[in-house]
Amino acid sequence: MALISSKNYLPKYTYPLKNEMLNKPLAKQSYVVCQIISGYTERDILKKCNRVSDVYFKEIVEKIKKSIF
Repeated sequence: MALISSKNYLPKYTYPLKNEMLNKPLAKQSYVVCQIISGYTERDILKKCNRVSDVYFKEIVEKIKKSIF
């Protein structure tokens, strides 16, 4: 799981999302916040908002790795 925000306070640690990456469009420009990661179980998730296609998911994972390590 990764945090998605419409705020881009630390561009070095965000990954911009575009509507073509997602299964449904977002209302605002949004970003994956790559330095704040947490593990969750399915019961912890209140609402699943969107899904990223596999190609872009791999890019986001690489950005997260670079941001953390």
